[in-house]
Amino acid sequence: DGAYTFSGLPPGQYELNLVRLPGYIRPTKTRLLQVEAAKSFQGVDYAVQRGVQLAGRVVDQTGDAVERAEVRVEPARVDPVLTESDGGFVFDGLKSGETLRIRAEKAELFSPRAEAFSSGSNYDDVSLELDEGARVSGTLATTDGSAADGASVQLQADPSTRIAIPVHGGLFKSQVVPAGEYTIWVDSPAAGIKIELAPGENRDD
Repeated sequence: DGAYTFSGLPPGQYELNLVRLPGYIRPTKTRLLQVEAAKSFQGVDYAVQRGVQLAGRVVDQTGDAVERAEVRVEPARVDPVLTESDGGFVFDGLKSGETLRIRAEKAELFSPRAEAFSSGSNYDDVSLELDEGARVSGTLATTDGSAADGASVQLQADPSTRIAIPVHGGLFKSQVVPAGEYTIWVDSPAAGIKIELAPGENRDD
């Protein structure tokens, strides 16, 4: 009947989110609840909307299916999925009327981003072809030579495509990206460094 219950919660502040909602659009709003001793909440309800579906298939350069490739959709609030033995994948609970960007990766294989659009019904099927991608990693230090932490390094191929790489303990490592020319920078693109990533390269700068 759609009902849910949490019991035995210690007093304190809690965030309430819908994290798994197959077939429905996941709400973006987080609810804050202040739980007090011997007090209960009732009627904390959600009204959700059924979404539409996007399906597709991931293949290699020979056209063979790729199993257990990870597929991501942006900017939709849905979790990544893994492809089945036939290379197929399905996302549901998507908003219609949006242009979505889809990509897949497995190990060092990477697909260029594809786009899909829905005007009210399910999205058109998408075919993604994996090719050799590349990664870049390195260290980031402060002016006194100590390891930087909590910052991010930006990897940019063009004005509309920028990837933020988190820095932990002064070290950073990018996700798999397509081979090609990039600018890597921290404070400003104008002060960035141009690099060329070859297919299959793991560059350590």
